[in-house]
Amino acid sequence: MSAMFLRSFTLPSGEREFEALWRTPLDRMTIYGSRWPFGLFPERELETVAFAPITILAGGNGSGKSTLLRVIAARLSLLPEGERPGSPFFDAYVPLCTPGWEAAREAPPGSRMLSGEDVFAALAARRRENHAVAARREALLEAYRRDQPSPSPDAVGFRLGSLSDADRLHAYNDAQRHTPSRYVRERLGATETGCSNGEEALSFLRDALRDDALYLLDEPENCLSPAFQTALAAHLADCARFFGCQLVIVTHSPILLALPGARVYDLDARPARVCPWTELEGVRTLAGFFAEHAGEFV
Repeated sequence: MSAMFLRSFTLPSGEREFEALWRTPLDRMTIYGSRWPFGLFPERELETVAFAPITILAGGNGSGKSTLLRVIAARLSLLPEGERPGSPFFDAYVPLCTPGWEAAREAPPGSRMLSGEDVFAALAARRRENHAVAARREALLEAYRRDQPSPSPDAVGFRLGSLSDADRLHAYNDAQRHTPSRYVRERLGATETGCSNGEEALSFLRDALRDDALYLLDEPENCLSPAFQTALAAHLADCARFFGCQLVIVTHSPILLALPGARVYDLDARPARVCPWTELEGVRTLAGFFAEHAGEFV
C-alpha cells in the first residue's frame, strides 16, 4: 500500500528571500557574488511542491532539480555528511523552507538521501575489497607453489620443531591433495563478485531501500544500462506500492520518468508545473531522435 510522509514543501517567496538577504552580513558574499540558492526558484515561479507516493523532479541541466532535492534533504536532516553544498548562503536559505507532513512531524526512521556519489562510493569500496581478495589469492597461490616442491614430511631431516612447522606440514599436505583452485577457495573465504559496475550499482540501490521510509534519490540511473534501469524502475514501483516507501526522484531517464502514478514536475517550464512525462523537453528530444532513425530499426 502506497505511503505518504511528506505532503508538501514550501519555498520562500521572492520577498522573503529579499528580507533574508538584507540581514545577511556582507562578509558572507562569495568572490563571484553568487547567492545560490537564493533567486533560483522565484525565477521559476515555484512556491510549493505537492508530493505523491512517487514524485519526480525533472528538467535540463541547470534547471535546479538537484538543488531542490538537496534543499529538501537539508531541511529534513537527510542530507548525507559531506554532501552539504559549499555556498555560504545555503544554511541561511534552508530554514526559510517549510515542510508539510502528512502525520508525523519528521521523516520516519531509515529515511535517507541517496545520490550518484553514494553509488560511486559503494563501487569504490567494493573494488577495494576485490583488490584485497585478489592480493590474498596471489599470496595463497604463491604458498601453494612453494609447497609443491617441498620435500616429503617423511624425508630424512624433517622435524616438527614448532607450531609454525605444524602449520607448514598441514599446508604441505593440503597442497598435495588439492588442485590450486580448491586449495585457494578453501582458504580464501571470500571472492570477488565478478559483477559489472552496473550490476553492483543496482544491487546497492536494491539493498539501500527498506520498508516504510522516505527516500530522496538523485539520478539513481547513473551507471545503469537501459535494461538495469528497467529493473530499478520495477523495484522502485514495488517499494512505493507494496512496501510503504515514499520516493522523491531526480532523473533524466525516460524509463524512471514513466513510473506508474508518478507526479512529474517540469522545472524547465515557467512557471514550473506538473505535467505528463511525455511532455518533457528531454523526452521529446529523445522521441524525435528515435523517430528520425526509425527506418534503421528492423
